[in-house]
Amino acid sequence: MVVMSGRCRSAGPDRAWRRWSRGNRMSAACPTFAFVVDVQLDAHVNPVAQVALWNSFCHALDARGLICTGAKRAGWPTVVRGEASQATDADRQAISEWAASHVAIVGVDVGQLLDLSAPD
Repeated sequence: MVVMSGRCRSAGPDRAWRRWSRGNRMSAACPTFAFVVDVQLDAHVNPVAQVALWNSFCHALDARGLICTGAKRAGWPTVVRGEASQATDADRQAISEWAASHVAIVGVDVGQLLDLSAPD
């Protein structure tokens, strides 16, 4: 295997890859890893504060190169994935820490990493 510009290319016939790939299937050439975030707010948080909190959440995602999808409106639960890369365990931890820093959040569930490319 010859490494060029961060990518591998075969130096000859790719028989080893074909043997490996028969038993080890990836969901896609570049799987999309994501996680679900579900936040429970204090019952006394007003709608203006809820929007401000959602904007803070979006800013925290943006700072890590993440985006949220699946929410029909600003709110939880929502799916978080990388915009140009994969979501990671470090991203999950950072979102947990973000939630812990807000007193209006009384509970948060940051799910495990999921492969959105995988068939159901």
